[in-house]
Amino acid sequence: MLGLMTARSNKKLVSGDIGSAYLNSYTKEKIWTTLGPEFGGIAGRAQVIKSLYGLITSAHAWFELFTSTIRKYGFKSSSVMPCLWYKLAEEGESYDYLSHHVDDFLITSNECNNFIKTLKKEYAVIGGEFPSMHLGMNLQQDKNENSLMC
Repeated sequence: MLGLMTARSNKKLVSGDIGSAYLNSYTKEKIWTTLGPEFGGIAGRAQVIKSLYGLITSAHAWFELFTSTIRKYGFKSSSVMPCLWYKLAEEGESYDYLSHHVDDFLITSNECNNFIKTLKKEYAVIGGEFPSMHLGMNLQQDKNENSLMC
């Protein structure tokens, strides 16, 4: 879907990945663990406050945090596809689009660099260029024919 919008709009398509995404969000449960010998032999317990990979609620906590960030930047979620977001572009005549899956995202915009730069203030973002591969899909863009091939 985003590929079609990119090809028709003649805007840039950029991908990115949020490093250690889950660790940016906090767990809502009270989770405790026993400290092991690697902590200097001091027996004790520690409370887990960050969403760790493997916890049942971590994916949802990360989703809530990331979508609140996207909303803060002015994007609105599609009512048909909740992971497809849109906002009026800066020039006021077209829309910018963003889609995400867990910690991977694609953005179609002429202001991709500004978005990535702003996002890097909050998260460890890797990427920022046209994706030759995204979520297992090979992508090719032909700007002369205004097309995107998957």
